[in-house]
Amino acid sequence: MINYCGVEFKNPMVIASSPLTSKIDRLIEAEKAGAAAVSTKLTFIKQPFYGKLRMHTYLNNGSIICYDRRNDIEESLKLVDEAKKKTSLKLFTNITNDAQDMDGWAYLAKKHEEAGADI
Repeated sequence: MINYCGVEFKNPMVIASSPLTSKIDRLIEAEKAGAAAVSTKLTFIKQPFYGKLRMHTYLNNGSIICYDRRNDIEESLKLVDEAKKKTSLKLFTNITNDAQDMDGWAYLAKKHEEAGADI
């Protein structure tokens, strides 16, 4: 067992925040593969943003970089709730908000804690 911030982990394998941690079926697969914890996909309180999904290609080295969408709070809370019911994973919630909006930060943290997040 590993103790991190007062939370016990069965091993040190943690899946980083990514598309792999955005859906319950992927979390179940991560646990089957041996993960002890996951950091959920970035969640924020929706703010107006007038842009397009960006994709960049670099043909000279064969890479394509695509930025995927973030979870909104409802999606994230549902995911945390489902993960606590269907897995034994420890859950880090990955949240962000407007730096000046302390009430928004507190709201996000409290809601995720209520949903069952470990950290």
